[in-house]
Amino acid sequence: MSESSLPVNSDMVLRFGTLKDRSGIAITTATVTVQEFKDELGATPGGITLPLAMSHIGLGVYEAAISDAIAVVANQKYAVKLRAVSGTLQREWTHTVKAIVGTA
Repeated sequence: MSESSLPVNSDMVLRFGTLKDRSGIAITTATVTVQEFKDELGATPGGITLPLAMSHIGLGVYEAAISDAIAVVANQKYAVKLRAVSGTLQREWTHTVKAIVGTA
């Protein structure tokens, strides 16, 4: 599981790069969503509506905007569960983000 930072009281972009098929070719037409966004106690913070669609921005990279309205707490870690579906292929994984004060 990887980890990145989420600035408190700031808009941010959740981005992950390159979604590929079994042959290593970038998948540019997948439906990618944030399924869960949970704190260490399993609660979803206020200010985020799930599932959250992610847009393809090029070469298999997908992103979603997260508003500064999300009620995250500095130094708290959050588990973000992502799902990608392309045809008969489906993958889910979890990415950890840590809320920080300042910029990411």
